[in-house]
Amino acid sequence: MLSAAAYNQPISQSTTLSIYAEFDNVSRRLLELADPTGLRVWKLLDLDDLPRWTAGRVVLLGDAC
Repeated sequence: MLSAAAYNQPISQSTTLSIYAEFDNVSRRLLELADPTGLRVWKLLDLDDLPRWTAGRVVLLGDAC
């Protein structure tokens, strides 16, 4: 488990690839092509579903959700 202090900390490309070792070849290839200096780690959070995704003409999409 990551601590709050670990938010947005650099992670090596080799560590990243080892974490995703069981992923498909396409996903691993994308990680191999990533700029190693831009790789970061942070804790993903799982939140309860929203009762609705719209309010008038506004819709939540992607990471905003």
